Amino acid sequence: MSKKKSKKGKPTASGKPRRTGGAKASKRPAPKRPARPSRLKVRAVAATPSPVATIGRPWSVAPTRIEKLSDVELNGLMSHLLLAEARRAGADVTRVIVNNQLKAGDEGCDAESPAATPSEWLGEKATCWQLKAGGAGMPSRLRGEAKKPIPRAFLARGDRFVVIASECSNGSKGEADRLKQLTDDARAVGIKKPNIDVLGSERLATWVSEHPAVAEIVAPLGGPWATLEHWLNDPHHKNPWSATSDQVKQVAATRA
Repeated sequence: MSKKKSKKGKPTASGKPRRTGGAKASKRPAPKRPARPSRLKVRAVAATPSPVATIGRPWSVAPTRIEKLSDVELNGLMSHLLLAEARRAGADVTRVIVNNQLKAGDEGCDAESPAATPSEWLGEKATCWQLKAGGAGMPSRLRGEAKKPIPRAFLARGDRFVVIASECSNGSKGEADRLKQLTDDARAVGIKKPNIDVLGSERLATWVSEHPAVAEIVAPLGGPWATLEHWLNDPHHKNPWSATSDQVKQVAATRA
């Protein structure tokens, strides 16, 4: 009876082929791990803005609306805005003063506000505000404004002077052109480091939009939105409420 041979031709005692180093034992294949997304893909997904973040607030005010404000409208808007900002910052609202006499001599100051921290709008110093609607806020029309008595006094003691140029609509360049004129005037009267700022239509619109009740003054909400004041003044609320016969029955049944 012939004996079985191994791969190399040598018989084994049991008749089975001998396992040698050349032949490896069979192993089960390792389970495949799910592929990780590349870092590039993860970053791309994380950078995608949420759709909610792109939805505008119903009370947002457009700079184009600010540009069209008249002298009277700008004065009324700033009266409400300065008070609202002072309340938000916890400042003394009794020190917010706005001159409503547009044609009266103001010696260069249309409004005053106290220092307020934190408030990037009111600033850390008392502020003299000058309100310029329409063409009155052009750089050439601002010549000499920083030399007037009240702005000059504010700047001399280290306080702030801010001009609101509501028709300024070319961003930082427009504000910079006006600021240069005001700064040159202040330095001409001996104020070496004048604390002056200019707010054009873009930045003023941003500020107004932070206060819904103030924004509604220049951009009525409309649609399903309404302020409490408008809701209270709705014609439906002017007359006493009177129930229908069915409502009287329902009230009686509820009370029984």
